[in-house]
Amino acid sequence: VTYTSADTNVCTVNSSTGAVTAVASSGTCSITASQSGNGTYYAAIPVTTSFAIIPPVVSPATLTAGTYQTSGYSQTLLATGGNGTYSSWTVSSGSLPSGLSLASGTGIISGTPTSAGVYTFSVTVTSNGVTSAAQSFSITVAKRTVTVTAGSPSVVFGSAAPTITPAYSGFVGSDVTTVGTGDNVAPTCTSSYVVGQNAGTTATSSCSGGFNDNYVFSYVTGTVSVTKFPVTITAIDAAKQNIESGSNTTVAADPALRWTSTSPLPAGETIADVVPAGVSISRAGSGTTPGVIATASLPAGEQDGTFTITPSGVAGSNYTVTFVTGTLTIQKPLQVPLLSVSDKTMTFGDSETASTFIGGTATNRSSGSVAGTFVYTYLDSSGDPVT
Repeated sequence: VTYTSADTNVCTVNSSTGAVTAVASSGTCSITASQSGNGTYYAAIPVTTSFAIIPPVVSPATLTAGTYQTSGYSQTLLATGGNGTYSSWTVSSGSLPSGLSLASGTGIISGTPTSAGVYTFSVTVTSNGVTSAAQSFSITVAKRTVTVTAGSPSVVFGSAAPTITPAYSGFVGSDVTTVGTGDNVAPTCTSSYVVGQNAGTTATSSCSGGFNDNYVFSYVTGTVSVTKFPVTITAIDAAKQNIESGSNTTVAADPALRWTSTSPLPAGETIADVVPAGVSISRAGSGTTPGVIATASLPAGEQDGTFTITPSGVAGSNYTVTFVTGTLTIQKPLQVPLLSVSDKTMTFGDSETASTFIGGTATNRSSGSVAGTFVYTYLDSSGDPVT
């Protein structure tokens, strides 16, 4: 038996086996079977059969969307028509999303999308030698969401506005390094903080304006906290010395007790803002009125030694004040010898030594007599003083 096609532009046939291959995607295929006669048989009457060429059709019309860097994407393409067996699934135009591929033998699109966007392409399939018309598709690869949280710094009262640093959550792998590169735009961050804002108050920090090819930013605000400005007020060390003279003691007045503070303060602020009611300063053991005291010993608080000088005060609402003590040193009392001399009368022409001319003693309360040299003055014959 020999097989022939009536129109090889529509279909062809294997002359020996009768296997038909569609050439056109549509039309009517007519195949004639014939057999020549021989010495025994007459030639067979040719038989013709005709059938319509039904090309395969790709479906479905819409495809499942994907998400950037989300594994497990899978979409199976289907076909109808042809002889029911399909092969050579092919992207005939356009392109699949990066990271996805089409299996030629199964028509399955799968993979992990590595770039967000909308991708348009066409697919054909072959059945019984007939290639389908191209079917257009689109796959949308959505961006992933990244949370951008504005930083929450603390600033000291009077400080300049702080830099607000964003924190990112949701980037895949090292994608955080894409922020601000290429056509990507990094978010900008700021705050409602105003210089001079009182301590204990807060301001809102926020970020906005970012763009990324593969991510959409979701913004979360932060908080700027204003803390008190630290100031240290330190008492300045001082010293004094009382006086002992015979049975009397002279209590010297305390030196003016002073203090110093750290600086500089915030712009426009003074120490009156730091300690509104002023700084008080006192020393331990005080209470004796300065002056001569008829006593052989110094009162408590005036004896030689060290005494703490303490500054104090109530800090203003924008400040935290640390008061540091100082030291008043009362040095060992200065002892002034008490002189006792006797009068001496002599007649002109008399001759006496100085020791008989002036007599007396110098004593103090701790050691009795004090060695020393008397210095005396007399008037000479001209009435001039001589020492």
